Amino acid sequence: MCGAHCSLTDGDSALGGAWFPLEVAGQTFAQIGHLMPTAWAMDGFQNIILRGLGDASALLPAGILLGVGLAFLAVAVWRFRFE
Repeated sequence: MCGAHCSLTDGDSALGGAWFPLEVAGQTFAQIGHLMPTAWAMDGFQNIILRGLGDASALLPAGILLGVGLAFLAVAVWRFRFE
């Protein structure tokens, strides 16, 4: 029942740094990983929890996640068939 959905979710999680920190994977992998929303969420979490940088350090990752969400909302509204 899982099929392609699980593969996409697992791939996004792995590339985004949810399985292991992107810092240990190398600079190129980290840059590719930041194409995934998961990497930005993990950056925000790590800034607050691990690095102790405070709430303000999560504003950029939260803003990027908001932008990604709005972009997908725009595509969904555009593609939705109002009948």
